[in-house]
Amino acid sequence: MQSYSCVIFSFRYTSAVKIFCDVDNIFRLISSFPLKKLTFLVFTGEPRFPFKKLKSLVLSGESIFPADGLRVFSQNITTLTSLTCSINFLYKNDLLLIADCFPLLKELNIEINNPIFQCQTNFKNGTHSLLSKRQLVNNRTDFINEIHSLLSNCRFIQHLNLECTFFLNDTHVAGFSLFLGDLVSINLNHCSRLTESAVFSLVRNCPSLSEIKMQNTAIGTESVENSDVYPQLKSLYLGRNFWLSNENIIRLASFFPNLQLLDLYSNNNISEGICQVFRRCDKIKHLN
Repeated sequence: MQSYSCVIFSFRYTSAVKIFCDVDNIFRLISSFPLKKLTFLVFTGEPRFPFKKLKSLVLSGESIFPADGLRVFSQNITTLTSLTCSINFLYKNDLLLIADCFPLLKELNIEINNPIFQCQTNFKNGTHSLLSKRQLVNNRTDFINEIHSLLSNCRFIQHLNLECTFFLNDTHVAGFSLFLGDLVSINLNHCSRLTESAVFSLVRNCPSLSEIKMQNTAIGTESVENSDVYPQLKSLYLGRNFWLSNENIIRLASFFPNLQLLDLYSNNNISEGICQVFRRCDKIKHLN
């Protein structure tokens, strides 16, 4: 069958479609397009899956982690480097399963819509009754342990998003960073317990790290003694860190001489520090 170029492919598998198209026919249709990214609302890991070179998988709308589906999927697809999964509940060892199934993973986004982790989210009706035999990750310590197990077994991660993990602290980040030698970017926005110490743990242990996002954290509440320079960091997002002072900004600029982007959105009374940034970081191209 002839192949065609396709940037975005959309297909809705409705009850009407089921009457006229079996799974094999659908697979034959979509396999005509050299897709590298797919999004599923319900995922079972169909063993006849035709995309042997798939790079990115997005799972959205799952109540629980699709462990069985991912096991089947990983037996047929070995090229996956990016996984995004939005779920309501996480069982113990689910994240470790990701490392076992996809050892080459470079980008990981896990969104847990659970009141334990996000206080504004409610349980969906009827979902709780489905949770029975397996042990849930139902507290913050369990979640941190799961992340630790995942990162210690999946050493190729380049892009990590832990945004809004509000109970994450500097000690956690220091531990994680030891496993992230290939890390290029990290998003820790709205992790309100993190301080300057987390920044230095990351740049010390992640020699390829070029971007840190730490908006709305506790940077500025305390300072860390440091005498080293970290030329790898190019982008630093520190917006809405209301404890930041001119002194903090000047210190940080002296440690990161190759900064090209510095975001200080919504931070007041730091004009002197901004002037010093331009003097110390002559490669600055974007300053907010």
